[in-house]
Amino acid sequence: MSCLVSSAIRKMRPQDLPDVLAIEKRSSVTPWSERMFLDEFSNPFAFCYVIEEGGAVKRLVAYICFRILGNESEVLNLCVSPSWRGQGFGRKLMEFYLESCLAQGVERSYLEVCSSNDRAMGLYRSLSYEVVGRRKRFYQGRFDAFTLMKTLRKTRIATSKEDDPI
Repeated sequence: MSCLVSSAIRKMRPQDLPDVLAIEKRSSVTPWSERMFLDEFSNPFAFCYVIEEGGAVKRLVAYICFRILGNESEVLNLCVSPSWRGQGFGRKLMEFYLESCLAQGVERSYLEVCSSNDRAMGLYRSLSYEVVGRRKRFYQGRFDAFTLMKTLRKTRIATSKEDDPI
């Protein structure tokens, strides 16, 4: 995980799309198109971020797109470049995402994952996501999709005696 020290999360930009699309095509059974990413840029409820790794020469190694609407959020796309997997970049993006959700008052987070993606399932389970649904043959008519949900815990600070639940 030493690569995490020299990495930074920032907003995805249109000029990132060639690198993002290259990672997407190598990684996903149903890759997003350029238009899909551009649509997220113009959606007021959508947020897309990338991780850049390196010093003087930066490399885009992972990205996440999600939406927040009221007290719910959904991860739409999370991907780590195949050559950078297993180094903590997916976890770093998910932790960033969950912190963003908490800051915006989100109470529930949802995502879908291909049933054959054991590494992703391990990550999501380690972050306390639970399977709440299954879509048969959702990906390419071959693989099931699991719908996962996590309830986010809010810390409420009492501001007066009336607010104090004890």
